[in-house]
Amino acid sequence: MSDCRVGVDAGGSRVTAVVADARGTELARCSGPSVPLGEGPVEGTVGAVEEVVRAAVRRAGAELPARALWVGLAGAGREPVRQRVEQGFVARHLATHVRVGTDAAAAFASAFGEGPGILLIAGTGTIALARDSEGRRVRVGGWGAWLGDEGGGHWIAVRALRSVARAEDGRAQPTALRSAIMAHLEIEGPEDLIAWTDRATRGQLAALAPRVIEVARDGDPVASAIVTDAAAELRTHLLALVERLTAAGSADAADPPLRLALWGGLIAEGGALRPVLLPLLEPLGLELTTTPVDPALGAARLAGVESARAGC
Repeated sequence: MSDCRVGVDAGGSRVTAVVADARGTELARCSGPSVPLGEGPVEGTVGAVEEVVRAAVRRAGAELPARALWVGLAGAGREPVRQRVEQGFVARHLATHVRVGTDAAAAFASAFGEGPGILLIAGTGTIALARDSEGRRVRVGGWGAWLGDEGGGHWIAVRALRSVARAEDGRAQPTALRSAIMAHLEIEGPEDLIAWTDRATRGQLAALAPRVIEVARDGDPVASAIVTDAAAELRTHLLALVERLTAAGSADAADPPLRLALWGGLIAEGGALRPVLLPLLEPLGLELTTTPVDPALGAARLAGVESARAGC
């Protein structure tokens, strides 16, 4: 067994593994394609992560099994699924101590360690997490594509595609989204959207969101309404978090404002939705942190914490 800790951020499209020493210092990292949960057998997801973990450990000059492995995995919030995936990693003998959690938990650990803060994530889906100074935790969102994910890339894309279909029928006003989406997907007409959406993954759908935001930026009223609604939905996530923290007795006038971190392809630094969202957040009185969010490194630090607790 090598004395290293491995953290993994396995999102909808990429897997990143970080190897760290006992102090949490990064030794090496590698990335590769992901096989998201729900888009094939669990073994496919486990195998994709294993391949990247082995490459990162080799790059660090270490050997497997590692002392601890913590995998932050999109879609692992449901306990039966989490346990099944965790058993898959245990069977691969990648580490003495293995823990599977969500990619959101890994991102939170990166942003705030074991301290208080609020994390808003908007990528393919959406979720907001908070922890106060007394360790109380609150979650808003994270309900998945059918029940939630408002303001995320998948939600934006579905709204845009439905707008194109409605406009094609004459049930809604014409929109520049029609030509923009046709060009982006390299298809000839709206009818081809039926076949494309039938075979598209959630990640492929979400990849349309930046294009929708570009069309909104060019002044198209339909796209602008979608983008405005998306930013408003994300703000609502934060409002609900703040209200629930206040109800739990977490807010005190003497306390400094909670720090807020933004993560995910849409709202992290350089994200297409970030400029629309930031003005809506100013009245909330939160302190926007500039600390870079690195979920894979956060997962490696969680691996260290878990291994210490387990005494391994």
